Order: sequence, then C-alpha cells, then structure tokens
Amino acid sequence: MKHSITNEGLAVMIKDLAATVKDLANMVKAGFDETGHRLDILEQGQANIQARLDSEVYRHEFFALEKRVEFLELKVAEKAF
Repeated sequence: MKHSITNEGLAVMIKDLAATVKDLANMVKAGFDETGHRLDILEQGQANIQARLDSEVYRHEFFALEKRVEFLELKVAEKAF
C-alpha cells in the first residue's frame, strides 16, 4: 500500500520539524549559557586565589629575610659591646 504525500501533510511535517529544531537550539543555548556561567565562577575563584597569593610572603623569601635580620642583630650586638 502506497501512502500519498500531500502539500498540507508536508507543511505540517516541516512546521513540526522547525519547532523541534528550535527546541533543540534553545536547549543547546541553555547548556552553553550554563557552561559560560560556571567558567565565570571559576575565573573569579582563580582571581581570588591569585590575589591572596600576591599578598602572601613566600617561605623562601621569609627565610632569606629572617637570615638578614639575624645578621643585622649580630652586627648591632657586636657594636654595642
């Protein structure tokens, strides 16, 4: 048995297909928007971490400074006597 395709039937199928494509496009857009939002949150977190690290003294810098202070304290102590 052969089915006949009418112009009206094709128009309905095209309309349904267009709605389906539009729905899929909206879902993809929502996914990209959510991913973009998550990336913004991650970037902000990284910026916060970097700001905290920039204000911290690194361990090797602290030890080098501590040695210099000890040296100066010894010099001052020697001159005091």
